[in-house]
Order: sequence, then C-alpha cells, then structure tokens
Amino acid sequence: MKQSDQSQEKFDIKKIKVGRTIEGTILEAITVMLLIGTWVIALTKHQFSGGMQNEWLQAAIIISIAAIALLVVAYFPRYMKNAHQLSNIRQVLISVRSFRVLAVEFALMILCNAISGGTMLGQPFWTSTAVAVIIITCLIFYLLIIRAKKE
Repeated sequence: MKQSDQSQEKFDIKKIKVGRTIEGTILEAITVMLLIGTWVIALTKHQFSGGMQNEWLQAAIIISIAAIALLVVAYFPRYMKNAHQLSNIRQVLISVRSFRVLAVEFALMILCNAISGGTMLGQPFWTSTAVAVIIITCLIFYLLIIRAKKE
C-alpha cells in the first residue's frame, strides 16, 4: 500500500475541529457589520418612509439567515455538503474559507439592495450580476478544492 493511500485512510472529517483564525474573525466581523448596516437601513426606510416592500424584507430575512448559517457551518466541516468529497485538511480549510466568503457576499448583496430601497433585486441586471458573482466564487473555490486533492 502506498503512503498516500495510508494517509487517506487516516483522514476522518468527523475529527476535524476548526478553530478561530484572524482571517475567519475578520470575515465574520465584516459579515456581521454588513448585516447590521442592512437592517438599520432597511428598517429605517421601512418604518419612516414605507420605502421597503414586504417581499423584500422577507427575502432579506432569508438571505440574512443563510449568511449566518454559512458562518456557523464553517466551524463544523463534517456538515459541509460540497460537490467534491473532502479528503485532506487543505481541502477542508479551502471549504471553510469559501463558506465565509460566500457569507460576506450574501450580506453585501442585501446591503446593496437595502441602499437601493429594495428595488435592486427586482431589476434583471443587478439580480443576474449578484447571482453571477456568487456562482463564480463557488466555481473558483470548487477548482481550488479539486486542485488541493492533487497536492
């Protein structure tokens, strides 16, 4: 049996514990600040000018919960459902980073929408741009995970 085969047998994702890192803390803080900014803007516009639509508020709640869930799941790699089976620690670290970056993107997307008064996601250009950025991010991290398997 090759040494690489033995190392793959020893890797158990259930035993992996993700600790706090400076990068992780910064990305989490950015996400939280963006979400707080979103909700301050959204609730003041909704309360004082009626500028926010109820449908937008519902979408913002769902996206906010998704961003927070991504941050929480980043600490538990065994619950990450990637398109590729994670087989080494490098892949796990890349996957954790991808979840945190996606959380920042989700929070930034709804902040931009809150600033525009909740109308941005109704416009095809902005909606497709936001979706394209998220898809490109997922593809980049997917390729990095595949590449990390070979290393």
